[in-house]
Amino acid sequence: MTVPEIQLDHPALKRAASVREVADFLNVNSQFVERQIHSGRLKAFKLSRKVLRILPTDLVDYLGKHTTVPTNGEPVNVPVMAVLVRAAAAPEEAAAS
Repeated sequence: MTVPEIQLDHPALKRAASVREVADFLNVNSQFVERQIHSGRLKAFKLSRKVLRILPTDLVDYLGKHTTVPTNGEPVNVPVMAVLVRAAAAPEEAAAS
């Protein structure tokens, strides 16, 4: 099984993103993202009663904790993906490390 490519230039990694932008980035529907927010797995903040935004750092944290790739039938956490996304979100910090 191959790991999907990460869109490092995606708007969800550059600024506070809408639920739809995060859903597009994760290749899931908006309802899935909303369920992750309401369950407390993905942090978000409200701009108004109905408008939610997700910070890139919160998306990176979510990916680091909840991204899995099955290998031989066993799911394995892939924090490397979060590191790649973090590097894309803050290239100057990654270069300093």
